[in-house]
Amino acid sequence: MSEKKKLEYNTDTDWQAEINRANESGDYASAATYEKYRNQKIDDLGLGYAKTNVYSSAPADSGLSTPKKAKSIGKITPSYTSQYSDEIKSLADKILNREQFSYNPEEDELYKQYEKQYTKAGKRAMEDTLG
Repeated sequence: MSEKKKLEYNTDTDWQAEINRANESGDYASAATYEKYRNQKIDDLGLGYAKTNVYSSAPADSGLSTPKKAKSIGKITPSYTSQYSDEIKSLADKILNREQFSYNPEEDELYKQYEKQYTKAGKRAMEDTLG
């Protein structure tokens, strides 16, 4: 079992501020290092901050390697492609492009039954009211 190597860092340094400065200057490799220091400091000091993995886990093609591709880490968003996306698109297309709804109550037997039932009940209510 290998033990995780403990990083040596200055506990007095505001590593988030260092990350922000490195990001602004486009030095994403340093931002990744500072992020590791920040996460280690959170663990070591038991701070209640959420740890991040934005810079240290970013793939090489994410745009973090060059300032021209990304000025701010907030502009980088993860992407996800569902294995069902084709099926979802097909079903949505069927729903959106279905034939126009049409209904003719004169051809609906159930409607005719309700019509007779409610007409009969209405007449009975009228006769009860008028006496």
